[in-house]
Amino acid sequence: MLIFNQPLYKGNILSFTSEVLKLDNMLGYCIQIIMTGNPTGTLSLEGSDDSVQIAGNPVNWNLIANSTVAVSTSDTVTYNVRDAYYNWVRVVYIDGSGGTAIGTASITGNAKGART
Repeated sequence: MLIFNQPLYKGNILSFTSEVLKLDNMLGYCIQIIMTGNPTGTLSLEGSDDSVQIAGNPVNWNLIANSTVAVSTSDTVTYNVRDAYYNWVRVVYIDGSGGTAIGTASITGNAKGART
């Protein structure tokens, strides 16, 4: 079994886009987001089918259906996805506080799949 566990973001809770999690040969993935302070905004996942052979990050991103979650307090959000057939995933947070929110976010991605 091939297992990835990698940090995707650690920083403030103003609007951000996480690092990408490559899903090549993965059977599923889990992303855990820990938010502290007073976040007021929305979290969502974006997926990309750009080639896994590219150098750098993918260019074409789409919102993953039903992944948008409103956040209004310190909380932990976990996405557990199986049978994901896109090549890349990332987290997007849109701050709704107008820049007054104080706190941090920590995101970890975990993926399991078959060895190649």
